[in-house]
Amino acid sequence: MENVTNLVQLAGNVVKDPKFIFDEKNDFRVLNFTVVVTRQYVRDGRFANDKSFHKVSVRGKLAEEYKDKIKKSSGVQVTPIVTGK
Repeated sequence: MENVTNLVQLAGNVVKDPKFIFDEKNDFRVLNFTVVVTRQYVRDGRFANDKSFHKVSVRGKLAEEYKDKIKKSSGVQVTPIVTGK
C-alpha cells in the first residue's frame, strides 16, 4: 500500500481576520487564518458540541486572490490541492 494519501476537507468559520504576508523582493505571498469546526453529537441523551481549531495557510496566487474575500466569521470550505505522484 504505497502512495497512500489522506485527504481532509474542512468546513467552518474563520476565527479572526486573516493575516496576509507579501514579500515583494522574493515574490512570496501567504495568507494565514484559523478555521473553527463545530461538531454536534448526542452524549448521554443530550446534545453536546465539540469545537476544533485548524490553522490554514494559502500560498501564491490563491493567497492574493482570497486576501480580500476571507474575513472574520466568513464561512469557508478548505479542500487541499494534491499534486505530484
